[in-house]
Amino acid sequence: VAKRARSETRIGASPVSVAFAAVRLAQQIFADFATAGVLLIGAGDTIELCARHLAEAGVKRLVVANRTLANARGLADRFHGQAIALCDLPDALVQADIVISSTAARDPVITKTIAANALKARRHRPQFMLDLAVPRDIAADVARISPAWVIETPRVCVRASGMNTSAEK
Repeated sequence: VAKRARSETRIGASPVSVAFAAVRLAQQIFADFATAGVLLIGAGDTIELCARHLAEAGVKRLVVANRTLANARGLADRFHGQAIALCDLPDALVQADIVISSTAARDPVITKTIAANALKARRHRPQFMLDLAVPRDIAADVARISPAWVIETPRVCVRASGMNTSAEK
């Protein structure tokens, strides 16, 4: 059935990854996207793909946070970014305009307290957070903190389904 659906319909005609959709959403939010500070949390395939799309889009300030610093460093080096350990996340959040997270953590890595402290230190400048992890990396109640804007995987997927691109992402 799946093969028939793909061959007889336009399903898959313009494949878009969640990573590509996340970066496109961030580009739509920030007028001067290249100067935005981006924090990537995790170092797996999804975050690596995000890093690639961010680099292609011209982002210059990229920080990769991961539980294993060596993994963060490996990814950051490939995309001319900075690597930090996950324990340094609260300080890195203060500098980030865009946060994209995708880890295998069982519990959120960004709690309401961590996010609130970062936003206070940012003097309430807006922060765009994309949570691509399942289960969540960003606690649900973070979305209620102004001016944080949190989008989680299902909403990114909905946006991705409406994107029009002919290139495989």
